[in-house]
Amino acid sequence: MKTNPSPDPGVIAGALSQMDRKLRLIEEKMDNLHNHLDLVENNLLETNNVIAKQKDELTRTARELRKQMQTDLEQFEKFADQMNSLASKDSVKVIEKYIDILDPLKMLDKEDVEEIVAEKLKAKSD
Repeated sequence: MKTNPSPDPGVIAGALSQMDRKLRLIEEKMDNLHNHLDLVENNLLETNNVIAKQKDELTRTARELRKQMQTDLEQFEKFADQMNSLASKDSVKVIEKYIDILDPLKMLDKEDVEEIVAEKLKAKSD
């Protein structure tokens, strides 16, 4: 009968030692990948928190700008209403024409009339 040659224990020990080294390298690489994945996850969470804060700030700023724009629009409408209640250019020109026709600087007041009448009466009595 043929007997199976038994493997050399030194060869088996060397193979087991080599497999053990490879297994440790794989475990080390897995640990490194887990550490790297944890780092990426933490960075992603931090970035997400920063973005959430920025979004909240932008939302708040947008609300404030909307309120300010509404206030500005209301003030502009009030200003426009006031401008509509003022005299137009044509109205001012009509008033200027009346002033030119009447020329208030050439008009006499009561004292001037009394003085002229007194002078005329005095001239007649002389």
